[in-house]
Amino acid sequence: MTIDDLQYICINTGSLAGIPVRLYEEGHLILYHSLTDLPKDPIQLYEEEILKIRHHISYYVTPEYHYYGMVCAWPYQMVLGPTRQVDSSESELRRMAFLLSIEPEKRNAFVQGMQKLVRFPLDSLLLMLCSLNFMLNHEKLYLSDISVEGSQLTPPPDRQGDAFEKALYPDTQQQEYYTSYDLEKQLMHIVHQGDTSALEAWMKNAPAIRAGILSDSEMRQFKNLLIVSAALASRQAISGGLDERTAFLLSDFYIREGERMTSPGDLTRLQAAMFKDYTGRVSRIRAVGSTPLALRIASYVQNHLDEVIRIDDLSRHLMMSRSALQAKFKEETGQTLTDFVLHIKIEEAKRLLLFSHQSIDAISEYLAFSSQSHLTRVFKKYTGLTPSAWRHGSRNAH
Repeated sequence: MTIDDLQYICINTGSLAGIPVRLYEEGHLILYHSLTDLPKDPIQLYEEEILKIRHHISYYVTPEYHYYGMVCAWPYQMVLGPTRQVDSSESELRRMAFLLSIEPEKRNAFVQGMQKLVRFPLDSLLLMLCSLNFMLNHEKLYLSDISVEGSQLTPPPDRQGDAFEKALYPDTQQQEYYTSYDLEKQLMHIVHQGDTSALEAWMKNAPAIRAGILSDSEMRQFKNLLIVSAALASRQAISGGLDERTAFLLSDFYIREGERMTSPGDLTRLQAAMFKDYTGRVSRIRAVGSTPLALRIASYVQNHLDEVIRIDDLSRHLMMSRSALQAKFKEETGQTLTDFVLHIKIEEAKRLLLFSHQSIDAISEYLAFSSQSHLTRVFKKYTGLTPSAWRHGSRNAH
């Protein structure tokens, strides 16, 4: 197949799918096609990781739950995406624009462009990849053959008959299966509290939890347990302060990933990753507040970090008068709403200083401070250091 043929396939596929498509030769971009005009290609955030994947078909899921599908016929790699089944929030897209270093005046165009991309289920993207792979590699693959984020799954071991089943679930121990309630409560309490240290200790010395028999199939048993765990963890995370939309989106994501897996070991690792994800997210919210009112406000601020947040905005969101909200918050937490909001923004500034290469001026603009000097004053008030000094010290420590 010639390079002209590959470009022809890429352009037609991207036009039909309604999402960007790229063609690489030995890791170098030679074609980009998109019906939607984006100020900057969002793949730049994850391009290096994506191009390391060399399976004929694979896909990559970003932390924002966008999918990229890849077909490799080395030295060529075709990459489609991003897409996802559920709409992204404006705050998620604005954060992406910031991390991509898109100029402030072009961020609205990026958000609008991303919102125009066609959304469809991951299965639809994977079926498209199967067709492309057949054209490029003359190979028939099916959904069950496709790798997860570039790592081929290991088939489950052969079953060993009724004796094996009885060894795992003997009738004489049936009553013991349901003694896991106390352990389950402990784990869910960890998620609810966002206690990452306790979760780490739990993982190191994880007790054997005997769950009830949810299926006659061993693999279905593992998958059903993952579904139950996702349902429980999502509710505990919500009660711990995580917003409902994020919690349920995470639950759907982990359940879908579990359904694709064919090894109990992979499902066990996925479940551990899920608990860490939920616990970490709750931890970041609870780090700045613990009362129900503070958690609701923290969740709102986390979803509007790139905006100037006024007390009137919070009062409308919580359906309380301005004066009643201020008085109740002060009574419950001993601090003012303004201090609370600024504290959350400074915590986000610290994460960006540590984990991104954005300038301090860009971070101050993204977090809606009036200027870099404004951010510096507030940052020093809460941390005792300037942003540049904190970045230098934290990166040396890591």
